[in-house]
Amino acid sequence: MSSLYIECEYLKNHSYPKNQQVAALISRNHNLVLQSACTALHATRFLLPASGFGLQKNSLAFMAKLFNLLYLRTSSFMLQPSNSLKMKIYTKTGDKGTTALFGGTRVPKHHIRIDSYGTVDELNSHIGLIRDQKIDQHHKDILMIIQDRLFTIGSTLATDPKKATLKSGKARLNIPKISPGDIERLENEMDLMNDALPEMTHFVLPGGHQTVSFCHIARCVCRRAERLASALNDLEPFQPETLMYLNRLSDYLFVLARKLSHDLKAEEIQWIPQKES
Repeated sequence: MSSLYIECEYLKNHSYPKNQQVAALISRNHNLVLQSACTALHATRFLLPASGFGLQKNSLAFMAKLFNLLYLRTSSFMLQPSNSLKMKIYTKTGDKGTTALFGGTRVPKHHIRIDSYGTVDELNSHIGLIRDQKIDQHHKDILMIIQDRLFTIGSTLATDPKKATLKSGKARLNIPKISPGDIERLENEMDLMNDALPEMTHFVLPGGHQTVSFCHIARCVCRRAERLASALNDLEPFQPETLMYLNRLSDYLFVLARKLSHDLKAEEIQWIPQKES
């Protein structure tokens, strides 16, 4: 009964008031409400055998009603969420051509830092397009990992270096950084794919198959992201592994394009420069 009492006290102190902030708190913790309902039902089951020892019937009725009340409350809230609690996509804060970095600093949307992580986001979308193709599951798994790492890079580039450290001394961006292991994974994947490919003696023309072309487009976007990140690094240095990862990723995408050409039996057309007559 003590756990039920504690949970009911929590619900009593955090019941659905008109204050939207507290209502949002409840919406994020609807599982706690449901848990309380189940605890009430569990307590009712324990009280049923005790009814023969003079327990008043209204106590059992109270426990049953409590379960119904709590269950219906969380169910109705989950099934009919208030529109006022939905997060809006548009904020209107960027209507004058500025945006906020992680840390709150506002900069123009054409700022090189915005251009850098915006291009990483563009790259991530192109990689998602490759992952949606009919390719080997292993490649899809690696591309999923790469997309995760690109979000980390984007977050790193989006952080104002002047506000990267909190007053407590902890890093504001509390996620794993790009590691040497992330770079090594790309290198290992390239080595494995290269072992199955004929030696490259000439440059190849992008194309041959739609999926292969997607890889080449992603490779070019990756190079652009690297150029922008490199320029940003000259102005405001960041973690070296971040730049290294982008450099290695463009190589990986080139090798992946060749491997997919091989797997799809697409023609790989070499570029052989014409000679002047």
